[in-house]
Amino acid sequence: MSAPHHLLHHLLTGDEWARAAERGAIVPASLTTEGFVHCSTAAQLAATVRRYHPSTSGLLVADIAMSRLTHEVRWETSGGHGVFPHVYGPIPITAVTRVIPWPLWKAGRHMP
Repeated sequence: MSAPHHLLHHLLTGDEWARAAERGAIVPASLTTEGFVHCSTAAQLAATVRRYHPSTSGLLVADIAMSRLTHEVRWETSGGHGVFPHVYGPIPITAVTRVIPWPLWKAGRHMP
C-alpha cells in the first residue's frame, strides 16, 4: 500500500538520538524484535504519543524524508489502530531532515 506522505516521523528519546547520531542510523530495538522501525504520519503522531509514550520525558520527533530511505517502507495495520509506516531496516541519519522536541512539534512549530 502506498501513501501520499513524503515525510515520516519516528519518536525517540535524547539518548536514543545521540546513539543514532553516533552510529549514523536509527536502529531501535524493534528492528531486532519485530524486524522494522515504527513510524507515524503527522496525523498519527499525537495518538501514538498518547498510546505508547504518555509519560516519556524529553521525547523527540525525527522527521524522515521517505525519498532518502534505503530500506523498504510498508504500510501495515498495527494493533488495530490503523495503517502505519514501517521501515524494514535502519533509518540512515541522512534521511532525517530535522529532530524537534515533541511539545514544539505538537504546538504547530513543525511546519516550515
